[in-house]
Amino acid sequence: MVAARRGTGSQRLTDKLPLLEGAVGGAVAYVVGLILTFLLLTVDGEYEFSNAEFGDVGTLDEVGWFFYSSHFANVEISGSVIGQSESTTRNVVSNSSTQIPEPVFYLVPIVILVAVSYVVVASLDMWNPTPADCAQAGMTVVVGYLPLALVGIFLFSASATVPGAEASVSPDLLSSILLVGLLFPLLFGAIGGVLYSQTG
Repeated sequence: MVAARRGTGSQRLTDKLPLLEGAVGGAVAYVVGLILTFLLLTVDGEYEFSNAEFGDVGTLDEVGWFFYSSHFANVEISGSVIGQSESTTRNVVSNSSTQIPEPVFYLVPIVILVAVSYVVVASLDMWNPTPADCAQAGMTVVVGYLPLALVGIFLFSASATVPGAEASVSPDLLSSILLVGLLFPLLFGAIGGVLYSQTG
C-alpha cells in the first residue's frame, strides 16, 4: 500500500514530510501551552505571581519557568552568596505550592502536542497512510517547537532576589533543549500521528 497525499501518485508521504504544516503546528502548540499555563496559574487559588521565593520578577518569566518545568526540564538559579558563586537547579512545578494538582501542569504540553500533531496529520489529506507514515508526519511539529524552545531559554531569563543573594534564574540549557525542544515534540508528535492512523 502506498501512503501519500492524494494526487501524488506513488510518492510516499515520508518522501516529502509536511515541514510547513509541522512548523505552524509546533509554534501553535508552544504558544497555546504558555497561555494555558498562565491561565492555570491565574485561576489557582494558592499560587501568587512574584512570590517571596523569587522576589519581584516578571509574570512572563514565571509562566515560562512553569511551562518548561512541565516538560520536566529544570530551572537554573545561579548567583553570588557571601562572595561565593553558587548554582542550583530545580523543577518549579514540583517545588511550588499550588492548589491545582501538579499532574495537571505536566499534562499541558503532552495533551497539546498530541492534539496539534493529530490535527497536522489529519490536515494532510493522506491516502492509505501507515502508522509509521503518520508518526513521522506528526513528529514534524518539532520544526516549530524547537526554535521557540530555544528562544524561551533566553526570553525567560531574569534577575531575581532570593534570601541573602541576588540570583539569575532561567531555564536550564541542556534539559530545555533535550526535553522541551526535542523529546516532547518528537515523542508526543509521533503519538498524535499514530493516534490519527488508528482513528482518522
